[in-house]
Amino acid sequence: MKLFYEYLIEHSKEYSEKTAALDSFGSMTYKELMGISASLAHKLIALGIKQQDTVAIYVPYRKEVIPGIIAVLCAGGIYVPFDDEYPVKRLEYILEDADIKAVLTTRQLWEKKKLGFPESKVIFIDEIETIDEMPFCSGEISIDSPAMLLYTSGTTGKPKGVLHTQGMLLHMTEYIKSYEGLELNQDTRCGIMSGFSFIATQTFLMGTILHGGTVCIAPDEAKKDMGYLYDFLQKEKITHIFMPSSLAVIFVEDYDLDGICIFTGGEKLKNFRPLSKNGFLINSYGCTETGGILSRKAFGGEESMSVGAPSSYTKTLIVDEVLNSVKAGEAGELLISTDYMAKGYYKQPELGKEKWAELDGKIWFRTGDRAFFLPDGNIELLGRIDNMVKLRGYRIETGEVENRIANAAVKLEINALRQVAVVVRNIYGTEHLCCYYESEKEIDAAPFKAEISQYLPHYMIPDIWVRMDAFPRNANGKILRKELPKPKQKRIINGVPDSEVMARVIYTAEDTLGTDFFIGVGDKFTEIGGNSISAMDYSMRLRKQGIKISGADILSLDNFKEIADKAKVAYEQLWSAEEYEAIRRDFFERGENIEKVLPISPRQDDILFNQLFYPDRSDYMNALMLQVDSIISPEHLREALDIVAKENEELRSAIVYRKVLSVIQQVITDRRIPMELISMDTFDREERDKLRAKFLHEPFDPQYSSMMKVVLVHSNESGRKISFLYILSYQLAVEKKKLKSYVARLMELLLEYYPSDKSISDWIYLMGNDFSSKGHAKKPYVGETSADVYGFSRGNSIVTKSVPDIRIYSENSGPKLVFIHTANSDGGVYYRLADRIRDVFSFAVIEPYNLYHHENPVYGIKNIAAKYIQTLKEYQPQGPYILGGWCYGGIVAHEMACQLESAGDEISHLIMLDSHAISNEEIQKKSKSMFNEISRDYYETCPLFEEIRENGMLDVLIDNAAHVSDDLLHHKPSFFNGNVIYFKPDQIPAGITGANYRYWTYMMGYEAGNYENYCNIDKLTIIHTPQEHDLMMDEPSLDVIVPGICMKVRRGLIWKC
Repeated sequence: MKLFYEYLIEHSKEYSEKTAALDSFGSMTYKELMGISASLAHKLIALGIKQQDTVAIYVPYRKEVIPGIIAVLCAGGIYVPFDDEYPVKRLEYILEDADIKAVLTTRQLWEKKKLGFPESKVIFIDEIETIDEMPFCSGEISIDSPAMLLYTSGTTGKPKGVLHTQGMLLHMTEYIKSYEGLELNQDTRCGIMSGFSFIATQTFLMGTILHGGTVCIAPDEAKKDMGYLYDFLQKEKITHIFMPSSLAVIFVEDYDLDGICIFTGGEKLKNFRPLSKNGFLINSYGCTETGGILSRKAFGGEESMSVGAPSSYTKTLIVDEVLNSVKAGEAGELLISTDYMAKGYYKQPELGKEKWAELDGKIWFRTGDRAFFLPDGNIELLGRIDNMVKLRGYRIETGEVENRIANAAVKLEINALRQVAVVVRNIYGTEHLCCYYESEKEIDAAPFKAEISQYLPHYMIPDIWVRMDAFPRNANGKILRKELPKPKQKRIINGVPDSEVMARVIYTAEDTLGTDFFIGVGDKFTEIGGNSISAMDYSMRLRKQGIKISGADILSLDNFKEIADKAKVAYEQLWSAEEYEAIRRDFFERGENIEKVLPISPRQDDILFNQLFYPDRSDYMNALMLQVDSIISPEHLREALDIVAKENEELRSAIVYRKVLSVIQQVITDRRIPMELISMDTFDREERDKLRAKFLHEPFDPQYSSMMKVVLVHSNESGRKISFLYILSYQLAVEKKKLKSYVARLMELLLEYYPSDKSISDWIYLMGNDFSSKGHAKKPYVGETSADVYGFSRGNSIVTKSVPDIRIYSENSGPKLVFIHTANSDGGVYYRLADRIRDVFSFAVIEPYNLYHHENPVYGIKNIAAKYIQTLKEYQPQGPYILGGWCYGGIVAHEMACQLESAGDEISHLIMLDSHAISNEEIQKKSKSMFNEISRDYYETCPLFEEIRENGMLDVLIDNAAHVSDDLLHHKPSFFNGNVIYFKPDQIPAGITGANYRYWTYMMGYEAGNYENYCNIDKLTIIHTPQEHDLMMDEPSLDVIVPGICMKVRRGLIWKC
């Protein structure tokens, strides 16, 4: 029979360039795998490693573990997986117990977490040079030669070793062959996320390589967050994966896993709702001593969640206390026998005699599990007959934990602790490791946890400690563990929710953990029952409500207030989809569009409460009257008010609440500040008081009334015409001190029209110069026309008859950076980026030609690029050019760069913000479906197109969108050889469904939106941004994008950004 390494040699010849393994840091082919393995094997032999010597594989969970294992096997040694998350003292115990002769590790891990082992016998895998030869076999190796030594929890207080042979490496995937079409083969892409020293990990890690497949090691984030895990499965096109049963049940409830074979195990599988599309899990059973030996398909919603029947090479028995077979249907201990299971514990023959028994000439392993045969031949598990437990997929001998706690009591000189009993208890729907202790007084668990954590991994540290005066015992003094009482937690409500998000965070935690008490905002997730599995479930439940936070962040922050503060919230999702649609339509029918949704502040909450209960009071209003010497034109006032409203979103806000218990939130709209003109001959004190009283007592509706209104009064005073401005605002949106800033800004704008009016200047001064805009001088003219505006975001425009407009945001001594507009909006979308880089670059944006020249449009990306090159040349006659764009803008910029490069022009850098090359059949298919889902309603309401809508160009916009879609679907990108900086979001857009969702999840699988196939990969820099595609101009994304551009394009100027 061929051995493991011989199969690998065959695969390396047949699939030399095929990917053997990959992780977040890269990949290796079978040829590379063999070369590294051969080089490592030479190093091991040079160190004196011979047959049956043990070698530790102490490597971070990366692809390098595989050549390490192969090298040890080729040298004739026994490999020992070391989990780098284990405490140092536990690993050092294994070093000594296993008599380790050499350690394979990485330099970084060794420097970070050194073990008590001579460095002269340490080989650093990351410093090995690959050689071009096949691995060899040193000495005589047979199928019965020892190959793998796995350590598991031990009853003596120390871990115990289980030694497996070469035969086990070949046969540990046998049980998978029971399922036609699911076998491991050369097309397998197996995801690995379970612990390195776990037998199931070795099964799928080495089994995949044995069959010529590809091993895909999950990134750390995927092990702590279901969203990342799902993205990993989709991106890497995983076909097989093993995960703990408790995680699998939660995962399949909410994610479509069609086409992925999920094997579960490590603990009893709980029932789950039936899966759609004939989906199923493979419920498997095994242990470190035997490997996987039982399995069955579990479809959910079944009467029994059995672990199935044995595979063809496995024999099973169910026996009583004296090892006699029980009758059909009776319960007893499950015994297992296979030709390749372990035959004892490493260096512990006496313990081996207790766990292995010879019956009828066959060796049987005593699993310690109580079970019985179902009528159909499947096996149902009932629990344990000893004190070994399984928790979240980990096997724990409670005796080891108890011994460590007892030793800690001696070391800590705590004599009050008489005896301990460690058990698993289900508390609030989640299983916990609980330590019961006999003592006359409460003890502080913290020092015990700190002491035993030096020897035990995190999952073996009890998280609940219960004092008892005395344990329940039988007549012989044995502890009756099943009669230990359910822990009762003393509860003090630690703060109450003060916002909708905080309330959702708290109430969702109560639902996730199934608590029978109220959680306080100051409580900690892990202290009330949370763990890594429930954190992933909790994260997923919050995400459905628009509250985004990873399972990893939940565990690291722990405190619920900090969790709420750290979460990213899509506030509109706090309403149901039906509620939000009703609200949106309500505004739309009134001629208003929702721009975004924000939470109400505690101050607003208090004011709203008072207004609801005391509607006749007016102390939540602000009234201000100003006299101006000029006759203010209503047109000028209208223009000024529109600018003030656009600059201050709170003036366009509305407070939405539909019923007493509904979610109350702040909606920002495109609402204008209402204005009224009154003309009267005289406007004396009496008239003023009447007007004031009238407006103060007008009904105010927080949802429909404007937060500010202005009355312009034209009157005669002492024979001359003057104006009065009566400004009414509501404290719900406008604080008194901020009202002064709005008035100062309004006066600044009016001063542009009435520059000689000293009264306006005086009002600016009286309202406080610190509130005024800085620098009121006009912007210089650029080209033929210029917009005279305050602030920075509007920019200036060049307008000619032959080329499109270009919006110039800033001009300085820095290099020129030219961006292209997005698909259906103008250069205004870049104003935040422009503001951040104004001192570093001369920044300009080419405006959308077809939107503003719709009578003579240009179709086709290549033709548009050629047209825009004319604009570029007029603005910047010679290179080197720096081009960029977001989405569609990046696509056009890429084509411009290709054409300029072909013409001999120099391109310094191309900057692409999540642009996608829709160039293959699959992407085109998904894009077309997505484009079809975008309705006219989208262009009527999306805030990105506000400015275009205001110009009466909605029909032009919709027509342009259709042509843009067609251009994108038919564009075949050219190849660009220059420098490319590509910014890729880490998230898909929130709240999307259907074709939109399928498109974005599919595109996440590409490194650079498929443009990695149309750029020189050696000159391509990919930088990840923290938010979704639509939020790339928001501050968190710009906090990555701006330094990224500066770092690559203008080194040394990053501090200015």
